[in-house]
Amino acid sequence: MKRRVLLAILLVVAGIFLLIQQVAFGRILNVCASCISYPYLVAHRYTVMPIISWWQRSSDIKELHKQLAQQQHQYQELLATHIADQAARTYADDIAELIRFKNRYKTDKKMVTQVLMHNSSDHGHYILVDKGSRSHVQPDMVAVFKNCLIGKVTEVYPWYAKVTLISDPSCKVASYCTKTKAHGIHEGICNAQKSHLCHVSHLDKLQRDDFVLSSGKGLVFPQGFVLGKIGRYEQKGLFYDVEVNPVVDVSKLEYCMLLQKE
Repeated sequence: MKRRVLLAILLVVAGIFLLIQQVAFGRILNVCASCISYPYLVAHRYTVMPIISWWQRSSDIKELHKQLAQQQHQYQELLATHIADQAARTYADDIAELIRFKNRYKTDKKMVTQVLMHNSSDHGHYILVDKGSRSHVQPDMVAVFKNCLIGKVTEVYPWYAKVTLISDPSCKVASYCTKTKAHGIHEGICNAQKSHLCHVSHLDKLQRDDFVLSSGKGLVFPQGFVLGKIGRYEQKGLFYDVEVNPVVDVSKLEYCMLLQKE
């Protein structure tokens, strides 16, 4: 019986000793593993992690550039739309008076045109407009702006037309004064600041700042368009020498309307 008890005690002690040895051996293994893995962890910290961070930053930067490009594209589209709206609004404001005026005339041959070029020299006064034969512009169509007579179409090309201004000597308009009803012929003298009203009888009465209108007696110009206001005048023999001052600065003109007399 004593032998059995002693044997059991020995077995328990041996088991405890083996367990202690296993625990110590495991700790030794853990320590060895930590010593082996530490250089890898350090290398990972100073080599792999920066590469991963750089890669992530690069991906983020690419994504940000992509988003920025999309935002810039959207901005350009919105800007283009805004510019188009502003241009349309400005165009509408510029031609609103022309549209209201053109409703007075019952003719299909009327169109709003943009002025491409101005020419004012001693050899002639004219403008070029952006409508031509492809838009059914014809010679002798009249150019007007806000009830004012600008000139007439003298040359037509496919894409544009030449409008000779009333300040050109070749442009002569039968006209009359609104208050005194004095009649004459309006003639240009290649001067944008003044023109002449010729063949006004000394028997007629004149008044400064009286409007000079087209009478419609010729074959080209319709009735009722302003040519200017009477400025200085004096009698010379049987006729008056009358100076007419313009009411429209043609050099700043951007739009005008072309129409044909009924």
